[in-house]
Amino acid sequence: MKNLTTFLGFFLLVFIAAMCSSCGLASVAGRAFEPNVKAMYSGLVGQTVGILVWVDRGIMIDWGTIQLDLANSVQNDLVSSKAEETKGMSWPYPPASYVKYMRDHPGLESAPITDIAPKFGVSRVIYIEVQNFRTRSQRELELFRGEATMSLKIIEVDASGGTHIAFTEDNIKAVFPDWAPPDGVPSIGDNKTYNGTVGAMATAIANRLISHEPEPSRGN
Repeated sequence: MKNLTTFLGFFLLVFIAAMCSSCGLASVAGRAFEPNVKAMYSGLVGQTVGILVWVDRGIMIDWGTIQLDLANSVQNDLVSSKAEETKGMSWPYPPASYVKYMRDHPGLESAPITDIAPKFGVSRVIYIEVQNFRTRSQRELELFRGEATMSLKIIEVDASGGTHIAFTEDNIKAVFPDWAPPDGVPSIGDNKTYNGTVGAMATAIANRLISHEPEPSRGN
């Protein structure tokens, strides 16, 4: 009987230790899946939001739909993220409306974004400027490597139409494929590289506005 009691006591201690270890592992695992890169700007909660993309004319000659494609991709990334920073956020007008508005009013292209933002009827404007975009490697034009450089501004618009640039960042980079060496890779093609690069650009913008997992570091 004494041996049985000793065995049961030992078994109980092992069981408790295993449970504690399991709880600890579960806690660690839970933390591992929590987004641990915080948003750089978190003022979109409960706001009406619009996206305006400006693209250098030289880029537009080759990629005429890049304004709309990038705006749609950023909006889709934010909506699908279900992040805390997007709660209560709404999109009164589709991205195509902003592109059309700017094309219908060409005189506004040279105006400051703080003058344009109140015309859209939203409380937050995500304004992206694309300075550089390419689908071919700079070193080997027959090889493919998407590269882009952008800047981001968030304009807050108050009820009276006053504006404030609440966030700004320049020289935001995007590369596709992210594992491609600087010389580029063969056989991808311009269209796939274009779509992949626009997706990488949208992710780079969205990751500044929502909490997210850190991006894996990759060598060139």
